[in-house]
Amino acid sequence: MEVTLIYPKNRWEYETLYPPLGLGYLAAVLTQHGFTINLIDGQILTQEEYHKKLAMIKSQLIGISSTINQLVESFHLAKILKASTPNSLIFIGGAGPSCLSLEKIPENFSGAGFILGEGEETIVELAQLIRDQQSYLACSNLLIKMGKNFNATPRKLMEINLDNLPFPLRELFPLERYLESCQRKYAFRSLSLIASRGCPFQCIFCDKGVSGTKYRVRSAMNIFTEINELNERYSVNDLHFYDDLFLLDQQMVKNLCELITASKIAGKISWSAQARVDLINEEILLLMKESGCEELYFGVESGNNQILKYLNKGFTVEHTIYAFDLCRKIGIRPGMCLIVGIPGETYDDLQLAKKLIKRAKPSLVSLSYLTSYPGTPLFERYKTRFTEPALENWRDDLPQSYGIESTISARQFHNELSDYFANLLKSDKIHPSRFLERS
Repeated sequence: MEVTLIYPKNRWEYETLYPPLGLGYLAAVLTQHGFTINLIDGQILTQEEYHKKLAMIKSQLIGISSTINQLVESFHLAKILKASTPNSLIFIGGAGPSCLSLEKIPENFSGAGFILGEGEETIVELAQLIRDQQSYLACSNLLIKMGKNFNATPRKLMEINLDNLPFPLRELFPLERYLESCQRKYAFRSLSLIASRGCPFQCIFCDKGVSGTKYRVRSAMNIFTEINELNERYSVNDLHFYDDLFLLDQQMVKNLCELITASKIAGKISWSAQARVDLINEEILLLMKESGCEELYFGVESGNNQILKYLNKGFTVEHTIYAFDLCRKIGIRPGMCLIVGIPGETYDDLQLAKKLIKRAKPSLVSLSYLTSYPGTPLFERYKTRFTEPALENWRDDLPQSYGIESTISARQFHNELSDYFANLLKSDKIHPSRFLERS
């Protein structure tokens, strides 16, 4: 039986370096269980290629992976596909459905339902039931359309040891397009991978509807085997770990660094990851640098300790300064991710953020607006004070209003910080990220 997996087009153009790994994992487990896969990556295909592939779908089961920003396109896709393949069952999964409130689902929703949480076990169970002509109501982790209502099947956490998952089927993507684009822009061939899932920390804005709060990590040897495969098969010479908490299990990181350093790919692959400022030390950074780590990206969020406490980050500005000083001492470029548009933000907070940037000397500053995703503590705190945007207006790259007056607008805060960092880069006081050196 064939299963079609779709990563939809976004409503606006944006550039990305990497194919959607989640879809690659679903394709891999389905293939492992005997299903054939038709994968459509709207992220990289042209509009003409995308719509041509959509028109050719004949599969019994169609899965659409969606963020909350892509839900409108996903609902539109479901409507089109139901008209062209009326006997197909269409399910939408990913981060979008996992934080979707029922009242936001259109009354004319054309799909069979939604897959909630991590999808590897659920998609296999669902495909097997459909193949065997059994009722898919027996499948766990679904939100199923029943007339005008939706019924949820029992939730079950994924029990697979991450080492037992097959590697993502990257060969189903137009992978060379990604690699050539990266090579052209940044002079290296880079792919992403995931070493762990889940996050036990309790930041108030973080949506954990997919991977949850239980931290699970692959073994160093399993990760190293995937790295070797990417190098040998695709001539990859750079990697990015997409994990929220790459450094939480430091023994795994040490083991992985030692495996890389002792191997034939030592000195041939650079890599980067995301980390917390309160989880690093000189010993681990030295091992990481020796194994090829070039950059670390930290969710610093703010230069004000009161705001960090409000966001429930669990660390202080002092942790940030220590971490950035240590990274620069060892030769790892530290990137800084900041959040703007926090309720009650003031001009003083802008000055504190500038002060932190000047002191910490980040290689990169990434600015995001505080976004209240349904189901997060932030959303629950403010849901009576602001109107949740209609799905067609959902943009996590635009500021939200929380019904609390701020003395500086989120846009002004964003623009001034962006200009401030740009001027620091021109002054040669910053060692820029590899992603800025050629821009």
